[in-house]
Parts: sequence; C-alpha cells; structure tokens
Amino acid sequence: MDSADDYRSYADRVVVSIRFASMPVDEYVEVVVEIEAPGAAWHRDWLVGEFESVPQRQELPYVIKVQEDRHEWGASAAVFTVILYLGGAAASGVVGNAAYDALKAVAKDMAGRLRAADTGSAAPLTESEAIERSKVLISARFDEPLGGLELISSEMRFPDHASVSFQGESWHYDCDLALEDGLVSFNRVARRRR
Repeated sequence: MDSADDYRSYADRVVVSIRFASMPVDEYVEVVVEIEAPGAAWHRDWLVGEFESVPQRQELPYVIKVQEDRHEWGASAAVFTVILYLGGAAASGVVGNAAYDALKAVAKDMAGRLRAADTGSAAPLTESEAIERSKVLISARFDEPLGGLELISSEMRFPDHASVSFQGESWHYDCDLALEDGLVSFNRVARRRR
C-alpha cells in the first residue's frame, strides 16, 4: 500500500502565473500569463523543470516559487501554484515573443499529458465565457474591483481563442484567452496606465 508521502510531490490541478517585469520610466506595462490544467497527476519536479527551462533558454533572470495546497475534506485534492517572475527584456521584443512561444509550448505539452491520461475535455470557450474569465483574472491578479471594469471590446478570433479589453479606474487591460487542445487554459493579461 502506498504511503501518504508517495503523493506529496503530485497534484491533480496546476495553476501557473508568469509575470513579466519590464518598467520603462515613461510607461509601465505588466504582463501576466496564466496556465490552468486540471486532471492528471502533475509532478512537482516536472513542472519546475518545464517552467525553469523557459528563462534558462533565453538567458533571462527569473524567480520561481511553487506552493502546494492539499485538501482532505471528504475527497482528497492537491493544487500546485507555480509563480514564475521573468526579468530583463522578457516583456517585449524578440525575447518577449520567444518566451511567450516557449510558454505556449509548455501549455501544449501539458495538454498532451492530459490527453494521454484521458481526463476528458473542457467546455469550448465562448465569447461570454471569455469576458467573464477575463474579468475574474483581472480582479484576482491586479486587485481591480469587478464592478469597476468597463468592457471596451471582445472578439472570438477562432474557436477557443478570444481577445477582450477592459478599462479600469487607472488601467487599461488587454486579455488573450485560449484553450490548448480544449484541455489547458492559457491566458495572457497585459495592463498599462490609462
């Protein structure tokens, strides 16, 4: 029989927050990419290795934090929250695009693992779902009140990919949301001063 320690390095849900730090004096832009993956048994070492490889390939300064939450309330559950801070020129230009593409590749790898584990699939992304998800992401990550967000635009670019823009009191937010293979949620939020 397996001991409880055998499961300490696994989680059945992963939330990854990647924050790009770039602060020119004249304009402050912050970009957050979030990846959310339910199902499968995510191994802590695999996750850290995958997400550390992104800044290492680009030779970017970074900080990575992994938080583990376990719930034993009837059914057992575990969640890893990975926070990756990328510095240097990661938020813009060629380096920023390469880092973003590398993160999308990790999301595709995660979707492949979920598909192999046959965990089912998520509901398709609709425009109304994209708008609501964007509001929740902005509110949770940037402490912006939900009621203070004014929808500027929303567009379904192709199935399971949407772009949504909001104005807050002091900030403008641009959100890109996608479902990778219908399984892994890949969300990018950029904010800039109004």
